[in-house]
Amino acid sequence: MKKRSVENSVLMLKKLRDTHHCQLDISVVTEMNEVIAELEKVSNQQNSERLQSLGLRVLQILGVVISVVSNIKDLMK
Repeated sequence: MKKRSVENSVLMLKKLRDTHHCQLDISVVTEMNEVIAELEKVSNQQNSERLQSLGLRVLQILGVVISVVSNIKDLMK
C-alpha cells in the first residue's frame, strides 16, 4: 500500500466506524480500531508485507460492514 492508500483506508474505516457503530458487533468495532491504530503507526514505514496484510484486513472489514449494513445476504435469497 502506498502512503495515500493508507491515509484513505484510515479515513474510510473511521467514517464507517463512526457512522455504523450501532449496527456493528463489538468485535468488528474492536478489529476496526486495531487496524486503524496499526495503519497510523506504520503509515510512514515501507514494510510492504505488513502493509499488504493490513490492506487485506481493511478489505475484510469493509466486506463485513457492507454485509451487515446492507443486509445483502437477505437480498441474495
